[in-house]
Amino acid sequence: MTEKECFQNITRFCKKELKKTRWFLIFNNHNIRIEKTRLLKDYERDVNLKLPDLLKFETVQIDHKGIEFENFFYSWEDICSVAIKYDTLPSNWGEAMDFRTDKYLIFCLINGEILQTKLDQADKYRNLLGHFIEQYKLGIG
Repeated sequence: MTEKECFQNITRFCKKELKKTRWFLIFNNHNIRIEKTRLLKDYERDVNLKLPDLLKFETVQIDHKGIEFENFFYSWEDICSVAIKYDTLPSNWGEAMDFRTDKYLIFCLINGEILQTKLDQADKYRNLLGHFIEQYKLGIG
């Protein structure tokens, strides 16, 4: 599969996931945004953090070798496309409705299989998360 086809698979996967949450569609207050990982230009970064040796989350680890997810290791050669999903939904149904945004790592393997995991505490990397992933993928740093 090409990278473009893999990203289209990720997009279709996210649309199916959104359809599963019909309750939020009724009130039209559930928003999903998909961002393909890419290298940022210097002016796009709101912070300049050094590339860590390892990005470690509760269910996934990402480094120069690849992605370890649910005790399986996927090398960068096996991964066709990587995206970050931002899932914004209401967290409080009171008068002043609050919203929260959960971040998910979604990656498509060259065989078309799509894997998704929630990223806990991803905010500490600010807008550099996708940039770091691309640096690992390309062997930079």
